Amino acid sequence: MTKKLTKPIAFLSAVAMLMTMLLYLPSSVFSDIGLGLSANAAEITPTEPSKGTGGVYQITNAAELYWFAGLVYGTLDGVSQNSSANAKLMNNITVNENLLASLEYDADGNVTNGASFTSWTPIGITHTYSYNGTFNGNGKTISGLFCNNSKTDYVGLFGCIDCGKVTDVKVADSYIRGRS
Repeated sequence: MTKKLTKPIAFLSAVAMLMTMLLYLPSSVFSDIGLGLSANAAEITPTEPSKGTGGVYQITNAAELYWFAGLVYGTLDGVSQNSSANAKLMNNITVNENLLASLEYDADGNVTNGASFTSWTPIGITHTYSYNGTFNGNGKTISGLFCNNSKTDYVGLFGCIDCGKVTDVKVADSYIRGRS
């Protein structure tokens, strides 16, 4: 009985190893050989952060940062928009590891492997959805933001701040491109 299972198990193991190896190839390899495949960016599922003193959201990771951005511009299912929400970063956060070193460009300087990264939509995306709360960076750093939208002026960690206040936050190893 075990002899009959040996070949199928070996075959499935080989397929699994091949699939794992494909994950480490740059997405351009697939298009170069005509497969039409591309690596997709990791999905971040927004997660509501806990609240601290005074109802201030305590942001500890990327999923909570994305949730907070969704709260400000009103894209969370079943949650009302709150452009005046307050937050405090509790940890350094990395969205895309080693982003700048991983970017690939064409001859015109355009990023060619953008689909490989988790995209960022700024907090406060327009004057209509501007940020009006207080965001305390708490001396922490947000790294690996990827925002490549040449059709808008509102780009960055924050796109548009109206009556809001942002303090003590650093952005590093990030690619942010808007309209020239």
